Amino acid sequence: MVWLERHWPQQGASVQNFGMIMPDLLASSASEARMLRTSQQYYQEWGEQYPHLVRKCGALVVARTELEDQVLKEYAEIGQRHQASHLSPKTIHNAYPNTVSKDVVGGLLLPNHLGVNAQVLLPAMVDHLASLPRVSFRANELVVDARTEMGGVKLKTAKGGVVRGDRVVVCSGSEVQSLFPGVLAESGLEAVKLNMMEVTPQPPERQLPFHLMGGWSLRRYPAFQQCASYSQLSQEPLPSDVQAGGLHVLMTQPQTKGPWLLGDSHHFYPLQGAAADANWRDHKLDQRLLEEAQRMTGAAGFSVQRSWTGWYLRHPRQPWWLQNVDERTTLVTGLSGRGMTLAPGLAQNLLNELLEAPY
Repeated sequence: MVWLERHWPQQGASVQNFGMIMPDLLASSASEARMLRTSQQYYQEWGEQYPHLVRKCGALVVARTELEDQVLKEYAEIGQRHQASHLSPKTIHNAYPNTVSKDVVGGLLLPNHLGVNAQVLLPAMVDHLASLPRVSFRANELVVDARTEMGGVKLKTAKGGVVRGDRVVVCSGSEVQSLFPGVLAESGLEAVKLNMMEVTPQPPERQLPFHLMGGWSLRRYPAFQQCASYSQLSQEPLPSDVQAGGLHVLMTQPQTKGPWLLGDSHHFYPLQGAAADANWRDHKLDQRLLEEAQRMTGAAGFSVQRSWTGWYLRHPRQPWWLQNVDERTTLVTGLSGRGMTLAPGLAQNLLNELLEAPY
């Protein structure tokens, strides 16, 4: 296998993400659930080999309205197979007095979720995979042409190199102009722009032992849709700026005593219209996220030390987008904001299908 990586070190969503591995909340079908469980198993295995890169931190979802809390209670009942448990306000305040605000009315603890620091984990993963027999990793190789010819595939790189093989899988991320732009233009994919921030480390007494999210997040994760009260919650209007900015609050702390990651917002664009807004950032969204994060944690304030605008692709009607251009060429992208959690399982499933398929 020849692995051609356009950017190395990696850029974009591969490293500009929360590193939250949360399979329990993301599945919208049985097949997707299997892939997500496969991904989690891979991360657990990597964690055994590299314990400093993968941590079992769990996630805490906190509610500030009775209806949000009712959804969390219902999920705890149907999510027992994931060891999900509902926490009372008293339990939360006693366990996490300096991390969670005293105005929450309940919470959901998901103990099996994992956390990774993508900027550290991905290079280690690549080193490991590139060391395997029959794997050739080529860094900073931009493929400018891919075509099927003479009973195989032929790739040309910007450096003038040629690579031949039996099949090619193009994992283009948010890049839509380099390879097969016409196919991508007709795919129905959308570009998603989001704001993320890194805030300075908190005092020693305020650490974040889990991924933390609030009630706005209930509307963004498919798992909560199976709860009886979700329909009522989904009909409740959100504040206009929250709705317009696609806001929900996620917080995580990739390293002990290190900075927190905080986000995020969501704006959706047709593929051909994203470039016009690529260089603009709405700082009012940052301020709204910071204010809500302060309310959730009871912190006096957060100081932003870095911020960035991220991009990924999504399909509004599919969990990911996969297209066989011909019998030897497959395009896959559009994993939405679930790439870190979904990618290993999806990759295994796709490779199994390709290896079994006749030419």
